[in-house]
Amino acid sequence: MAGPLIQIEALILRRLPPSDAFQRLVLFDAAHGTLTVLHRMPRKPNPDQINADLFDEVAGVVEGGNAAAGGSGGAGGLGFVKELRVVARHERIGRDYEVLQRASAFASLVARNPVPEESRADVFALLRTVFSAFASGAPPAVVYLKGLYSFARDEGYPVRQQWMATLSPELRASAGLLLQTPLAEIGRRGPQLRDGDVLVRRLAEYLRGHTELEVE
Repeated sequence: MAGPLIQIEALILRRLPPSDAFQRLVLFDAAHGTLTVLHRMPRKPNPDQINADLFDEVAGVVEGGNAAAGGSGGAGGLGFVKELRVVARHERIGRDYEVLQRASAFASLVARNPVPEESRADVFALLRTVFSAFASGAPPAVVYLKGLYSFARDEGYPVRQQWMATLSPELRASAGLLLQTPLAEIGRRGPQLRDGDVLVRRLAEYLRGHTELEVE
């Protein structure tokens, strides 16, 4: 018996190894959270086939499986893509190794950590903003820092009060500046950009040691 059909508006977080005639995709949907779905691959080359890529924003229809429950996928929990169209691509992410690495790490962060129903729309908006910033050429360490900080803060962790207090005065000032500055203006901040990698490492260490988040 066919499962329920749901409309999705999602971003692709992972493309898992294909199985038989299907490509497995991990998506984050604005309403249903993390979904694992199977997208049928054509037996022969088809110019009309939608080839959904990592970080694409997509819309369409998914049938059955974990799609109805908003789960993260598991045995017997896969949904099947019935319709799919690409709404936006972030192709520039794949042109630079560090950008790709940071964007993949942020996608993995969202895929690995359950997001409560009331936070899904905000996390979807954050993903869209972060992927767009990576694709725009903004410094990747700073984009990842802002994304990781925002995700942890919105999950209710006191990163501003606790993590910031562990930093030296110089790093605290740099972190405050980078976190408060819109991504569009980051490129004009000059010397503070060198602290991006250090701050990412310090924040990731703090989150691994003081929260339940799974962070690379």
